[in-house]
Amino acid sequence: MSFRDLYNQSPPELKNIVLSQWKAKQNSKYHPEGNTLKHIITVTNRAFKHFPDNPHIQLAAYFHDLGKLATAGINPKTGQPTAYGHENEGVGLVDKYKSFITKMGANPDIVRYIVKNHMKIKPRTWDVMRQKKKDPIMNDPSFDDLMKFGDIDKGGLNLQEKMKLKDILNEIADYRDRMITDIINAVFKEVDPIPFPMYMEEEDKQAVVTLLSAYKKKYKDNIPNLLNKDALVRTQPDLYRALKSLISKPEDR
Repeated sequence: MSFRDLYNQSPPELKNIVLSQWKAKQNSKYHPEGNTLKHIITVTNRAFKHFPDNPHIQLAAYFHDLGKLATAGINPKTGQPTAYGHENEGVGLVDKYKSFITKMGANPDIVRYIVKNHMKIKPRTWDVMRQKKKDPIMNDPSFDDLMKFGDIDKGGLNLQEKMKLKDILNEIADYRDRMITDIINAVFKEVDPIPFPMYMEEEDKQAVVTLLSAYKKKYKDNIPNLLNKDALVRTQPDLYRALKSLISKPEDR
């Protein structure tokens, strides 16, 4: 098992939440690997590698930073990206997708505990925390899992991780291409709602609909080619590039 396996088995809405973390920038001092999605992929794969028999740590790795985009901001003192309170957003997602977590073999309560407290055990916080606040965390029966998680929740990548990350990001790009053809199909067949990814802005959604409506009117005899990704790239490369730009939205735009 790996990040790829969890991602492929995730409900569609959860996949969109995961993918949208590409937009969530991080402080390069702590995360030289780049955006939040890259970090989640890396930490999740570390969890499977170092704790292959512990689904609680594996699922916590998958969920722990999924609240970063929703809480993204800029620290006024440092000018660096921040996501204060993202662990609380993550807890909400654990609660929402507890049936998926259970299906993957983990206990949602343990995953929730790890996600909720993963920022508190960072040395810069834990080392100055009063014992009175530490006690409830330390007295939990899953404290050992939390500390193990802390060992893999670090920024940076080694060479092997970089290679695996590149492979997975290529697969996610394929998922984006499938989204493009699904959206084209929905617009042309006037399906409602159109399956836009959650991270898209309303103005970009409207731009996609306007663009596709114009192509539908102009190329009504060529619609089958627009519903196949390879044919779309071959016959209408400008349309594909425009849709890719609007739908990708993240940093690779």
